[in-house]
Amino acid sequence: MGECVAGLNMSPDDAGPNAIDIPGVAFDPQWESDVDDGTLTKRSIGFYYGDAFPNVRTCQSTDEVMAGGVTLVDAGSLTDATTPAPNDAPTVEFSTAGTSIEFGDTVSMEWGSHLWGEVFVQVRREKERVAWESVTCNVTGLGGFTVDEMVWDMMDERVQVDQNNLYVGFQTVDRQTVSGSDVQVVTRAIAVAVVED
Repeated sequence: MGECVAGLNMSPDDAGPNAIDIPGVAFDPQWESDVDDGTLTKRSIGFYYGDAFPNVRTCQSTDEVMAGGVTLVDAGSLTDATTPAPNDAPTVEFSTAGTSIEFGDTVSMEWGSHLWGEVFVQVRREKERVAWESVTCNVTGLGGFTVDEMVWDMMDERVQVDQNNLYVGFQTVDRQTVSGSDVQVVTRAIAVAVVED
């Protein structure tokens, strides 16, 4: 707990070097939830994306935004794979009240009790909406965390970026067997200290 890793991508834009497409699927897979439905667009080999919940900057509770999990309803061999239903996301209180986080700033955060399986904190240094550097800390089991010199020392201040973003992610991971395939499904809620567009 509290261990940090540089360069871990919690928001990938591809499925990695060992990716494969969904077997037998030559169309955009369909999904549905208790509040909406849509399609997943293939962006690269094995990587499908759909903006299922576009209201990402909201003060609504997770059950208002998601209600239940997301189920693939027409996705070849992955049909019926379902993400876990979201738990209530706790309120995260950040020590920063500013509109930006500067390299080296000490930022403390605290959150209350919750039922999510895992929690992570990520400092993501972005330029033109692309992460140039990031440090992700596993804070599962903790009720708070402080980004301090230990985290900043894992990055290079000389790297010029547009902004430093800070996220606290709550996630539940599940494994299912769907049509004989082992499938990992993840549901996340993300609290954001500062995001500059």
